[in-house]
Amino acid sequence: MVAPSRGEEDAFGDARPLGAPRLGSAKWTVSVYVRRMLQPPQGEIMNRISIAVLSVLLFAAAAAVAAEPAPKSKASPAQLARGKYVVERVGMCADCHSPRNQKGEFIREKWLQGSELDFKATAPMPKWAAVSPPIAGLPGWSEANAVTFLMTGKDPTGEMADPPMPQYRMTRDDATAVVAYLKSLPPPGAR
Repeated sequence: MVAPSRGEEDAFGDARPLGAPRLGSAKWTVSVYVRRMLQPPQGEIMNRISIAVLSVLLFAAAAAVAAEPAPKSKASPAQLARGKYVVERVGMCADCHSPRNQKGEFIREKWLQGSELDFKATAPMPKWAAVSPPIAGLPGWSEANAVTFLMTGKDPTGEMADPPMPQYRMTRDDATAVVAYLKSLPPPGAR
């Protein structure tokens, strides 16, 4: 085989500069292979760029969706006020469902977002809940299931709440107001 002279191209379109390995030699084969591996074809570069651009656009879209405010409640202002009153003044939900700082004050940024309980049962209890779940936004609860829970004390599976959660027997109006108020609050991680 005869190697192309200076300025000529070989079968792959590669020009062989003066002093480069001869066509067909082991050095030439390795140099072409390495060059091909280090310089991906133009289409592959475009695919990588397209994937990168699409990834950035998808991330931006996901961030925009996450930043959207929660849908407005269908509840009236009077119903939300009633729910807030029952949650904060009657049920005292924050006592268990909101964490406190070292001074014993509620951490308002984590209002009703769940907390480790700072008290224990005085007698052995088989199902004592050591941590209260978040109730702001009622994550994992439908409105109907939450209203039923507050009216009967039973969760969707028919189980009673673990102590120390009181087994409320609210009226439908109060339970609906409480659920409307809690659903109007941002759930954990939405702030």
